[in-house]
Amino acid sequence: MSTTGTLQPGTEGQARGGSRQTGTGRPEADRTVDARGASCQGPMLAAKLGVAVSRVGQVVAILTMDKGTLRDLPIWAEKMGHEYMGMTEERDGCKKLFVRRVH
Repeated sequence: MSTTGTLQPGTEGQARGGSRQTGTGRPEADRTVDARGASCQGPMLAAKLGVAVSRVGQVVAILTMDKGTLRDLPIWAEKMGHEYMGMTEERDGCKKLFVRRVH
């Protein structure tokens, strides 16, 4: 699965703190959580688990088709003290959101 474009407008430059990025400017994920088949709170629960089992400094990519996750994940990451690094859109319309575990 490939992505199109770079980070969505308003998210560029948010990858900081030594986070790895690909040659296209996208963050490089250490772990990918595929929540494309889930709706409502399913993608958020999957994202929380993905971050919880990651080590500090690792980047988790969350794949989702759920529009609510696009709003909820950045808020959750900030509230929990993690780094929301932005989002890309896959060719099939799926969104890939990136969160770096901070603590």
